[in-house]
Amino acid sequence: MPRWVLILLALGAAAFIASRITHLLMMLTAAVILAYVFSSVISAFERLGIKRSVAVILLFALGGVFVIAADLIFIPDFKQEIMNVYAKCPQYSRQIKDALMLVAQNTAEKYPFIESSITKLVANEFGPNGFFERTPNASEIFKKATPFIMGLIFVPFFVFFLLKDWPGALKR
Repeated sequence: MPRWVLILLALGAAAFIASRITHLLMMLTAAVILAYVFSSVISAFERLGIKRSVAVILLFALGGVFVIAADLIFIPDFKQEIMNVYAKCPQYSRQIKDALMLVAQNTAEKYPFIESSITKLVANEFGPNGFFERTPNASEIFKKATPFIMGLIFVPFFVFFLLKDWPGALKR
């Protein structure tokens, strides 16, 4: 078998695997970026004479305090804003639909393909089974939230070990 065929097969297999583990790759990328950003903070703690593992734990404790404080201060207002937006969704949906139909009417003579595209979009998204007319059920919400929740769990875990072992990792 020619070498280029093997290379193409390997690239295809790598692309297939990467498409299946996209969320994991994104979590690892976020963890590496956060570890890089916070490595200078940990280095500053080390210059003060604090051991690296203690500095990482201290950084995570400070981050936890920050998250809890933000939760106590901002979440009640944020929850109320989400409820307000959710209550006004039908009104916003109608306004978006009307604006799209106005654009379709204004472009009908010069650009008929735009009018047909907008009309099809409105029919699909604002129709009975469209995105704007149905409320997602619990399984849809859980399916879409799972990668985010896993990221909230795994990214700090990865960041902790990257920060703890950062100098050794750079040497290797």
